[in-house]
Amino acid sequence: MDSGEEYYVHHIEVKDEVTISASDEEEEVVVEEEEVEVEEITGSKWARMFSMMSALTRQVADIDRRLKKIESQQHQSLSNIQQKVTKIGTKIAAFGNVPSGESNLLPQPITAYFSPAKCKEDLDELEANASDEQFVSAVAQSVARIHGYDRVGEGVTVSHQIVDYFFDRQFLQDCSWTGRSRSAENVRKIALAPYENIKNMFYQSVHLVDDSFTLNAAERFFRDVAKHARSRAEVKFLRKPALKRRKSRKKLNALSCSSNDTVKKIVENQLRHLQATLL
Repeated sequence: MDSGEEYYVHHIEVKDEVTISASDEEEEVVVEEEEVEVEEITGSKWARMFSMMSALTRQVADIDRRLKKIESQQHQSLSNIQQKVTKIGTKIAAFGNVPSGESNLLPQPITAYFSPAKCKEDLDELEANASDEQFVSAVAQSVARIHGYDRVGEGVTVSHQIVDYFFDRQFLQDCSWTGRSRSAENVRKIALAPYENIKNMFYQSVHLVDDSFTLNAAERFFRDVAKHARSRAEVKFLRKPALKRRKSRKKLNALSCSSNDTVKKIVENQLRHLQATLL
Protein backbone atom coordinates (compact mmCIF):
# COMPACT_ATOMS: atom_id res chain seq x y z
CA MET A 1 0.00 0.00 0.00
CA ASP A 2 1.37 3.31 -0.96
CA SER A 3 1.28 6.46 1.12
CA GLY A 4 -1.93 7.75 -0.48
CA GLU A 5 -3.95 4.71 0.42
CA GLU A 6 -2.61 4.71 3.98
CA TYR A 7 -3.72 8.29 4.42
CA TYR A 8 -7.23 7.46 3.18
CA VAL A 9 -7.64 4.49 5.47
CA HIS A 10 -6.35 6.44 8.43
CA HIS A 11 -8.69 9.29 7.65
CA ILE A 12 -11.71 6.97 7.58
CA GLU A 13 -10.77 5.38 10.89
CA VAL A 14 -10.39 8.78 12.52
CA LYS A 15 -13.76 9.85 11.13
CA ASP A 16 -15.40 6.69 12.42
CA GLU A 17 -13.97 7.29 15.89
CA VAL A 18 -15.18 10.86 15.87
CA THR A 19 -18.61 9.69 14.72
CA ILE A 20 -18.81 7.03 17.45
CA SER A 21 -17.62 9.51 20.05
CA ALA A 22 -20.26 12.02 18.99
CA SER A 23 -22.95 9.35 19.09
CA ASP A 24 -21.99 8.39 22.66
CA GLU A 25 -22.17 12.00 23.76
CA GLU A 26 -25.63 12.36 22.24
CA GLU A 27 -26.78 9.26 24.09
CA GLU A 28 -25.43 10.64 27.36
CA VAL A 29 -27.23 13.93 26.77
CA VAL A 30 -30.50 12.10 26.02
CA VAL A 31 -30.13 10.03 29.22
CA GLU A 32 -29.49 13.14 31.27
CA GLU A 33 -32.57 14.83 29.79
CA GLU A 34 -34.71 11.76 30.61
CA GLU A 35 -33.42 11.80 34.18
CA VAL A 36 -34.30 15.47 34.48
CA GLU A 37 -37.81 14.79 33.12
CA VAL A 38 -38.28 11.90 35.60
CA GLU A 39 -37.18 14.15 38.43
CA GLU A 40 -39.56 16.87 37.25
CA ILE A 41 -42.46 14.38 37.01
CA THR A 42 -41.72 12.94 40.44
CA GLY A 43 -41.54 16.41 41.97
CA SER A 44 -44.88 17.46 40.49
CA LYS A 45 -46.52 14.33 41.90
CA TRP A 46 -45.19 15.08 45.36
CA ALA A 47 -46.38 18.65 45.04
CA ARG A 48 -49.88 17.48 44.13
CA MET A 49 -49.88 14.98 47.01
CA PHE A 50 -48.81 17.65 49.49
CA SER A 51 -51.50 19.95 48.12
CA MET A 52 -54.15 17.23 48.52
CA MET A 53 -52.96 16.44 52.03
CA SER A 54 -53.12 20.10 52.97
CA ALA A 55 -56.67 20.38 51.56
CA LEU A 56 -57.76 17.25 53.46
CA THR A 57 -56.22 18.58 56.65
CA ARG A 58 -58.15 21.84 56.27
CA GLN A 59 -61.39 19.94 55.60
CA VAL A 60 -60.90 17.72 58.65
CA ALA A 61 -60.22 20.77 60.79
CA ASP A 62 -63.34 22.48 59.43
CA ILE A 63 -65.49 19.38 60.09
CA ASP A 64 -64.09 19.09 63.60
CA ARG A 65 -64.92 22.75 64.24
CA ARG A 66 -68.48 22.27 62.98
CA LEU A 67 -68.97 19.16 65.12
CA LYS A 68 -67.83 21.02 68.21
CA LYS A 69 -70.24 23.85 67.40
CA ILE A 70 -73.16 21.42 66.90
CA GLU A 71 -72.28 19.63 70.13
CA SER A 72 -72.24 22.94 71.99
CA GLN A 73 -75.64 23.86 70.54
CA GLN A 74 -77.07 20.47 71.52
CA HIS A 75 -75.84 20.88 75.10
CA GLN A 76 -77.39 24.34 75.24
CA SER A 77 -80.70 23.08 73.81
CA LEU A 78 -80.82 20.18 76.27
CA SER A 79 -80.09 22.57 79.11
CA ASN A 80 -82.90 24.90 78.03
CA ILE A 81 -85.34 21.99 77.63
CA GLN A 82 -84.42 20.66 81.06
CA GLN A 83 -85.03 24.08 82.61
CA LYS A 84 -88.42 24.37 80.91
CA VAL A 85 -89.43 20.86 81.99
CA THR A 86 -88.42 21.61 85.57
CA LYS A 87 -90.34 24.90 85.50
CA ILE A 88 -93.48 23.26 84.06
CA GLY A 89 -93.25 20.42 86.57
CA THR A 90 -93.04 22.93 89.41
CA LYS A 91 -96.11 24.78 88.13
CA ILE A 92 -98.09 21.55 87.75
CA ALA A 93 -97.17 20.43 91.24
CA ALA A 94 -98.15 23.81 92.69
CA PHE A 95 -101.36 24.04 90.69
CA GLY A 96 -102.65 20.49 91.01
CA ASN A 97 -101.26 19.55 94.41
CA VAL A 98 -103.11 16.23 94.47
CA PRO A 99 -101.61 14.12 97.28
CA SER A 100 -102.51 10.69 95.90
CA GLY A 101 -100.66 10.87 92.60
CA GLU A 102 -99.63 13.95 90.67
CA SER A 103 -98.21 11.84 87.86
CA ASN A 104 -101.55 10.14 87.14
CA LEU A 105 -102.92 11.55 83.90
CA LEU A 106 -106.37 9.94 84.27
CA PRO A 107 -108.81 12.24 86.06
CA GLN A 108 -110.14 11.01 89.40
CA PRO A 109 -113.94 11.18 89.75
CA ILE A 110 -115.42 13.43 92.42
CA THR A 111 -116.63 10.30 94.23
CA ALA A 112 -112.97 9.51 94.96
CA TYR A 113 -112.97 12.46 97.39
CA PHE A 114 -116.45 12.39 98.92
CA SER A 115 -119.95 10.93 98.55
CA PRO A 116 -123.20 12.86 98.19
CA ALA A 117 -124.41 14.16 101.54
CA LYS A 118 -127.39 12.15 102.83
CA CYS A 119 -127.70 13.72 106.28
CA LYS A 120 -126.58 16.72 108.29
CA GLU A 121 -123.55 14.82 109.61
CA ASP A 122 -122.38 14.28 106.01
CA LEU A 123 -122.77 18.02 105.38
CA ASP A 124 -120.73 18.87 108.44
CA GLU A 125 -117.99 16.44 107.42
CA LEU A 126 -117.88 17.84 103.88
CA GLU A 127 -117.78 21.38 105.30
CA ALA A 128 -114.76 20.45 107.42
CA ASN A 129 -112.96 18.82 104.50
CA ALA A 130 -113.69 21.81 102.26
CA SER A 131 -111.75 24.05 104.64
CA ASP A 132 -108.55 22.45 103.27
CA GLU A 133 -107.31 24.33 100.19
CA GLN A 134 -105.55 21.27 98.82
CA PHE A 135 -108.77 19.27 99.06
CA VAL A 136 -110.70 22.02 97.26
CA SER A 137 -108.05 22.24 94.54
CA ALA A 138 -108.13 18.47 93.97
CA VAL A 139 -111.92 18.46 93.65
CA ALA A 140 -111.89 21.44 91.28
CA GLN A 141 -109.25 19.80 89.10
CA SER A 142 -111.30 16.62 88.95
CA VAL A 143 -114.38 18.54 87.78
CA ALA A 144 -112.40 20.49 85.18
CA ARG A 145 -110.68 17.43 83.75
CA ILE A 146 -114.02 15.67 83.29
CA HIS A 147 -116.17 18.60 82.15
CA GLY A 148 -113.52 20.55 80.25
CA TYR A 149 -112.03 24.04 80.32
CA ASP A 150 -112.94 27.39 78.73
CA ARG A 151 -116.67 26.64 78.64
CA VAL A 152 -117.56 30.30 78.97
CA GLY A 153 -121.23 30.89 79.75
CA GLU A 154 -121.93 27.23 80.62
CA GLY A 155 -121.36 27.50 84.37
CA VAL A 156 -125.02 26.91 85.29
CA THR A 157 -125.15 23.84 83.03
CA VAL A 158 -122.03 22.43 84.70
CA SER A 159 -123.61 23.21 88.10
CA HIS A 160 -126.63 21.08 87.21
CA GLN A 161 -124.31 18.28 86.14
CA ILE A 162 -122.22 18.14 89.33
CA VAL A 163 -124.69 19.09 92.08
CA ASP A 164 -125.73 15.45 92.54
CA TYR A 165 -122.14 14.68 93.57
CA PHE A 166 -122.59 17.10 96.51
CA PHE A 167 -126.16 16.42 97.69
CA ASP A 168 -128.40 13.39 97.60
CA ARG A 169 -131.68 14.35 95.92
CA GLN A 170 -133.86 12.87 98.63
CA PHE A 171 -131.85 14.54 101.37
CA LEU A 172 -131.95 17.89 99.57
CA GLN A 173 -135.74 18.00 100.17
CA ASP A 174 -134.95 18.43 103.86
CA CYS A 175 -132.82 21.48 103.10
CA SER A 176 -133.43 25.09 102.19
CA TRP A 177 -131.21 28.11 101.86
CA THR A 178 -132.35 29.78 105.09
CA GLY A 179 -133.72 26.73 106.96
CA ARG A 180 -137.30 27.90 106.70
CA SER A 181 -140.03 25.89 105.00
CA ARG A 182 -142.59 27.39 102.65
CA SER A 183 -145.16 24.66 103.29
CA ALA A 184 -145.26 24.92 107.09
CA GLU A 185 -144.01 27.67 109.36
CA ASN A 186 -143.26 25.35 112.28
CA VAL A 187 -141.18 22.94 110.18
CA ARG A 188 -137.46 23.63 110.28
CA LYS A 189 -135.14 22.47 107.52
CA ILE A 190 -131.37 22.28 107.27
CA ALA A 191 -130.05 25.67 106.24
CA LEU A 192 -127.44 25.58 103.46
CA ALA A 193 -126.40 29.22 103.85
CA PRO A 194 -124.00 28.63 106.79
CA TYR A 195 -121.96 26.07 104.82
CA GLU A 196 -119.58 28.60 103.30
CA ASN A 197 -116.78 26.12 102.58
CA ILE A 198 -119.05 23.83 100.57
CA LYS A 199 -120.37 26.80 98.59
CA ASN A 200 -116.82 28.00 97.95
CA MET A 201 -115.68 24.53 96.81
CA PHE A 202 -118.67 24.28 94.48
CA TYR A 203 -117.85 27.73 93.09
CA GLN A 204 -114.16 26.92 92.60
CA SER A 205 -115.04 23.71 90.76
CA VAL A 206 -117.40 25.39 88.30
CA HIS A 207 -115.23 28.51 87.95
CA LEU A 208 -112.30 26.42 86.72
CA VAL A 209 -114.54 25.19 83.89
CA ASP A 210 -116.19 28.55 83.20
CA ASP A 211 -114.16 31.51 84.46
CA SER A 212 -117.19 33.80 84.05
CA PHE A 213 -119.03 31.89 86.78
CA THR A 214 -119.14 33.95 90.00
CA LEU A 215 -119.59 33.24 93.70
CA ASN A 216 -122.95 35.01 93.61
CA ALA A 217 -124.01 32.73 90.76
CA ALA A 218 -123.11 29.72 92.89
CA GLU A 219 -125.23 31.08 95.76
CA ARG A 220 -128.19 31.69 93.44
CA PHE A 221 -127.87 28.15 92.14
CA PHE A 222 -127.90 26.74 95.68
CA ARG A 223 -131.06 28.73 96.41
CA ASP A 224 -132.79 27.46 93.27
CA VAL A 225 -131.74 23.84 93.66
CA ALA A 226 -132.99 23.78 97.25
CA LYS A 227 -136.21 25.49 96.21
CA HIS A 228 -136.96 22.88 93.52
CA ALA A 229 -135.59 19.90 95.46
CA ARG A 230 -138.92 18.00 95.44
CA SER A 231 -139.44 18.26 91.68
CA ARG A 232 -135.82 17.22 91.09
CA ALA A 233 -136.22 14.19 93.36
CA GLU A 234 -139.18 13.00 91.30
CA VAL A 235 -137.23 13.18 88.02
CA LYS A 236 -135.57 9.96 86.91
CA PHE A 237 -131.94 10.00 85.81
CA LEU A 238 -132.73 9.52 82.14
CA ARG A 239 -130.22 12.04 80.86
CA LYS A 240 -127.54 14.38 82.06
CA PRO A 241 -128.99 17.45 83.82
CA ALA A 242 -128.44 20.72 81.97
CA LEU A 243 -129.81 24.22 81.83
CA LYS A 244 -132.48 24.55 79.14
CA ARG A 245 -132.47 27.64 76.98
CA ARG A 246 -134.98 28.45 74.30
CA LYS A 247 -133.41 29.71 71.13
CA SER A 248 -135.06 32.52 69.23
CA ARG A 249 -135.67 32.32 65.51
CA LYS A 250 -132.77 34.69 64.87
CA LYS A 251 -130.40 32.47 66.81
CA LEU A 252 -131.63 29.41 64.93
CA ASN A 253 -130.99 31.15 61.63
CA ALA A 254 -127.52 32.10 62.81
CA LEU A 255 -126.84 28.52 63.84
CA SER A 256 -127.96 27.23 60.46
CA CYS A 257 -125.44 29.55 58.82
CA SER A 258 -122.63 28.07 60.89
CA SER A 259 -123.62 24.41 60.85
CA ASN A 260 -120.03 23.19 60.90
CA ASP A 261 -119.26 25.01 64.15
CA THR A 262 -122.52 23.77 65.65
CA VAL A 263 -121.80 20.15 64.79
CA LYS A 264 -118.30 20.47 66.19
CA LYS A 265 -119.59 21.92 69.44
CA ILE A 266 -122.26 19.24 69.77
CA VAL A 267 -119.68 16.49 69.26
CA GLU A 268 -117.37 18.02 71.87
CA ASN A 269 -120.22 18.26 74.39
CA GLN A 270 -121.30 14.70 73.70
CA LEU A 271 -117.73 13.45 74.23
CA ARG A 272 -117.49 15.31 77.55
CA HIS A 273 -120.86 13.95 78.68
CA LEU A 274 -119.89 10.42 77.64
CA GLN A 275 -116.61 10.67 79.52
CA ALA A 276 -118.38 11.95 82.65
CA THR A 277 -120.95 9.13 82.39
CA LEU A 278 -118.26 6.44 82.08
CA LEU A 279 -116.36 7.78 85.04
